[in-house]
Amino acid sequence: MENTSLRDAVKKAALAHCDAAAICGVHANACYHARYLNATDFGLPDGLSYLTRNPDGRFDIDSRYPGAKSLLVCLFSYWDENTDENLLSLTPDEWLASRRARGLKAPPDWLYALAREEGMARVARYAAGQDYHVAVKGALGRIFKSIQAFAPDVEGRSFVDTSPISEKSFAVQCGLGWMGKNTLLINKERGSYFVIGLLALSLPLEPDTALYPDECGECHRCIDACPCGALSPYRLNQSLCLAYWTTQHKGGAPEPEILRALNDRLEGCDLCQQACPYNSGNKAKRNKIF
Repeated sequence: MENTSLRDAVKKAALAHCDAAAICGVHANACYHARYLNATDFGLPDGLSYLTRNPDGRFDIDSRYPGAKSLLVCLFSYWDENTDENLLSLTPDEWLASRRARGLKAPPDWLYALAREEGMARVARYAAGQDYHVAVKGALGRIFKSIQAFAPDVEGRSFVDTSPISEKSFAVQCGLGWMGKNTLLINKERGSYFVIGLLALSLPLEPDTALYPDECGECHRCIDACPCGALSPYRLNQSLCLAYWTTQHKGGAPEPEILRALNDRLEGCDLCQQACPYNSGNKAKRNKIF
């Protein structure tokens, strides 16, 4: 099979299981590297200090899979206008049952006490269904099996937010979106309600190089929507992010101002995404992962 035809076949195989796909080189562009680090390594609480270790490793596919010749980058949607909103707003007991069903531990005592006080627990969209790591890993496995049908000697490895690799930077590099002012990947047609999966392949495929322009412009709705002021343009202070406090923090209750800002948002936070005009009434066809 000619390289161009092989490249097209790989992307077609991916699009049977995801919303958007592109081919990327295995070496990160230095400008995306620097911008990602500037956006995310700011105000890191102790629980995320590991992110400062070996920052170059986030952009080094070779160290994780030396056989990689190209990357298949895929976007998997997890929400659209037809998804049941009832998944998001639960009574405390429903929330505990939902967490058990999703294979999660019970929330820390201070968070459950807040749920009882509020009488309701709001779950972020990305957390409402099954564990996205499992769902995306399964979808990438199916894509790889499809590729093996026409390239039987191919080897590969998947990456789904479980290693230091910066999936977002590679997605920007191959034109699947831009990093918005809320530091999330935004695709003009699809918004930002998706997760990113990478499939490193032993196939030498020509990368996509047409980049998305930054379409945020003068808009600052995401920054205004954050109740703790965690966002400044293209930068996230993670120690003020409600999603960190409710999904990643391992210790006791945060400071009173964080507790007040939480209200019933007790598992992740969607406020900056809900405020984004690219997520408002977005009618793009979606192939939801769950």
